[in-house]
Amino acid sequence: MPSSSLLEKCCLVGESAAGNPTHFMIERAFTAAELDWRFLTFEVAPDDLGTALRGLDALGFRGVMLLPSLRDEAADLASNVTERVRRTGAVSCLARGADEEQTAPLAAHNLTGPALTAALEGLSVPSPKHALLLGGGRQSLSLGDSLLESGAGSLTITDPDPERCEEISKRLASHWPAAELVTIDWNDLAVELREEIDTVVAAPSWPSYDDAIGRRAIGDRLQGPALFVDARVAAGRTPLLHAAAEQGAAVIDGVQLMVEETQLALRHWAGLKIDRDVLRDAAEEFLGV
Repeated sequence: MPSSSLLEKCCLVGESAAGNPTHFMIERAFTAAELDWRFLTFEVAPDDLGTALRGLDALGFRGVMLLPSLRDEAADLASNVTERVRRTGAVSCLARGADEEQTAPLAAHNLTGPALTAALEGLSVPSPKHALLLGGGRQSLSLGDSLLESGAGSLTITDPDPERCEEISKRLASHWPAAELVTIDWNDLAVELREEIDTVVAAPSWPSYDDAIGRRAIGDRLQGPALFVDARVAAGRTPLLHAAAEQGAAVIDGVQLMVEETQLALRHWAGLKIDRDVLRDAAEEFLGV
């Protein structure tokens, strides 16, 4: 820990933080760990992100979390980035290690994929081998990268926008040349979904009011996959996860991914291992679940 008598500071940065439980979760975590740190939230426009990040670095912030809408821009602005950030083009967290001085530069991490990996470790289902990436939302590259890194041999990708679908496929192929990457037209998904698909991971590119679109796209092909993941952070399960659970599949929701990502950030910042139940309870209390 730094020798400075100043309180350690961390923060959340986003265009609009209203409705996001991160601040509430991390303050609960600090309290549970009896850590006398401060957590702040700053709303920053994309054009001002570079200035904001330089300021937070200069002010000695121990850690920064970024909301999804700023993560791509941060990857272009950060100088001290991990290999995962280079692969995915997104930054979710910046950190100085617990044993680093405040003058050390903030390191840029992408914790979205590792959060999925951590969530999978708690399930009694086989590791994904043939996965479907349903949607090309902001988290899609990070989630797809994690699936391939974890050993999935094939990844089928689909999105209502075929150009977005092709872009994701090309980006992943450039880093995972041995993987089998297949794109499927969204409108033909229910017909063309491959029999060997064992995992469905939704990274919604559609608005929350149309979340049933993911369920409709799968059609009646819910009985094959053993695992369904939906990255949407919502007060309750999405229609896709409701239908999957009714078929007996294991499910991971967006709140669980947020819990895992927050826990990983806390480890980077302070070496903390916070009970997942503390973080999950805080998120659900905030969301009114």
